[in-house]
Amino acid sequence: MTSDSLPTLRWGIIGTGLIASWFVGDIQRSRQDAKANHIVQAIGASTLSKAQAFAEKHCAGKSPAVYGSYAEVYADPNIDIIYIATPHVFHKQNALDAMEAGKAVLCEKPMTINAKDAQVLIDKAKQKGVFLMEAVWTRFLPLVLKLESLVHKEKIIGDVSRVFVDFGLDMNLPSLPADSRLKNLSLGAGSLLDIGMYTLMFGKLMLDSGLGKNSMEPKVASTQSLVDGVDYMSSVILQYTLTGTQAILTSSVYYKTDPEFMRIEGSLGTITVSGVATSAPRKIKISYKDKEREDQLLEFPVEGFGFFFEADAVALDIASGKVEDDRMPHEETLFILRLMDSIRAAGGVVYPQDS
Repeated sequence: MTSDSLPTLRWGIIGTGLIASWFVGDIQRSRQDAKANHIVQAIGASTLSKAQAFAEKHCAGKSPAVYGSYAEVYADPNIDIIYIATPHVFHKQNALDAMEAGKAVLCEKPMTINAKDAQVLIDKAKQKGVFLMEAVWTRFLPLVLKLESLVHKEKIIGDVSRVFVDFGLDMNLPSLPADSRLKNLSLGAGSLLDIGMYTLMFGKLMLDSGLGKNSMEPKVASTQSLVDGVDYMSSVILQYTLTGTQAILTSSVYYKTDPEFMRIEGSLGTITVSGVATSAPRKIKISYKDKEREDQLLEFPVEGFGFFFEADAVALDIASGKVEDDRMPHEETLFILRLMDSIRAAGGVVYPQDS
């Protein structure tokens, strides 16, 4: 369906937590550079009151349909795509149910707890012929696109040898109840799946221009600090033997990362990246070894959070008949999940879904 020559997607939102509020707020923004039109068609929650409260707060004046079950959202004929924003462990079943109903799916990261469950979803998407993508929204930000170009195409700092990326948040886990998704193993708790995957994403993007099946396979060394089986800190080294490069990647729930969270070291200089969080970069600083060249600061202000960039990409994909995205293909999701599976195996983090 199109309007004003732009593709239009009618979204059904599953889950009413913080990430859903950010996504819904962003895709409803009026933007001059929009590549698609987005309609929040329905909100689904575990209870009708939750769905109604979310719609009243985040969809003022829009009047989406509200449902007290997810099944009603999947069955709504006026919905083109389901955005899944439930806790990690529910993604698999939510996505299976949505695709069984013939809906396209954009599923929050991580798509599933482990790689084997993600493969189940990918197989279902292929069987049903529907679009499926993991919602790693940061990949679609203009800053990240420019950063990849600077490193791989322009080679602005020459040959890259090493990358450091950190993502830490002060989550104060001891104060949370035992059933919190942030500290309950049955809900996929831990720093790696929640925030560490962003550091894996950046490390891979900066050292490997290939995606999915075209990715290089790094050697992985890692360690994790566990509390009651949950990783509160994870440290990972990816070593690419073909290029001799390394990525040092860390995540923690104890301390919030400073604004400057990434450093890329090259033969001609360094690039540092900063922002409000590792998932939300806003500035690139280029510093040269040759002091005759002045440092460059590139800024990328974004209204809201920037979820609309991935939403636009999905709309364009679906309008052109694609069932997966070129920038975030199914094999890329599997690649990162396999990395996390190996890191957890080495660290001793085991989820019930792994059996």
